[in-house]
Amino acid sequence: MTDLEHARSNPKDLLWTQLESLEAGMLGIEGSGQHMQPMA
Repeated sequence: MTDLEHARSNPKDLLWTQLESLEAGMLGIEGSGQHMQPMA
């Protein structure tokens, strides 16, 4: 099954599969009025 077929049949599963290999996040201080910064 190709990624496109998988995305069409079960997009939620494909999203979580892709997110499991991601090593990044957003860093910031809640309520500071500044925007979050992406971190790897």
